[in-house]
Amino acid sequence: MLFTKCRLIVTSESRLLRQRKLHLNVEINQLAEVAWTPDPEHGGIQLNATAMDGVREHLWIRLSTVDRVWKLDRLLCESFPARPSALTNVLAGLPPSTTRLLAA
Repeated sequence: MLFTKCRLIVTSESRLLRQRKLHLNVEINQLAEVAWTPDPEHGGIQLNATAMDGVREHLWIRLSTVDRVWKLDRLLCESFPARPSALTNVLAGLPPSTTRLLAA
């Protein structure tokens, strides 16, 4: 996956021969109904979006560390600001004293 400010490019890899092929190449502003769910326990993010052609994409993005899961979540929030971060939702449920400790 290549994710820039303007474009999202996703490739897939065959299991047997490990050949890569282009799966999705789209400008960010051409995506609709973008939703994602970070899953740090399984080391990835479930990303769903509808492309201009009306095809709904469901992607599982594997990441090597929990820090990278939250970093990608933050980048997605910056690219699609209408949806709050899952981390923000977790912090909203904590008492104010805890969130001040986490912010420090």
